[in-house]
Amino acid sequence: PLHDARALTRWAQSPYFFLAEGNYPFPSTYITFSVTEGKAFPLPSWPMRVACERGIDADFGVRVDGSVADVNFTLSLGDLEVAVDWADATGNGDTLTAEQLEASGVMRLAAAVAAAALAD
Repeated sequence: PLHDARALTRWAQSPYFFLAEGNYPFPSTYITFSVTEGKAFPLPSWPMRVACERGIDADFGVRVDGSVADVNFTLSLGDLEVAVDWADATGNGDTLTAEQLEASGVMRLAAAVAAAALAD
């Protein structure tokens, strides 16, 4: 469950991290074996390219204001906002209605991340 803004940002970051760390020109279980308690799920050759080909590179309307380099920025997606300041992340997701969350597109983004991560 995503109980707070930090959990959302960690969840959204994880697939990109694992795909980038395992972005080899050949299929590999190196990363997935180490993060899944001994269960190896093979990543394809160039998994970042594969994820992009499957729609994760679509424009979901995410806006970034501030300095990503200084880890002090705000991510916005419709009415949904997550403020990141080094080790702290706060958001307004718990104050939004179901209609606002749906209109933000966050569920479409979550579905694209899940589909890219789970694609064979």
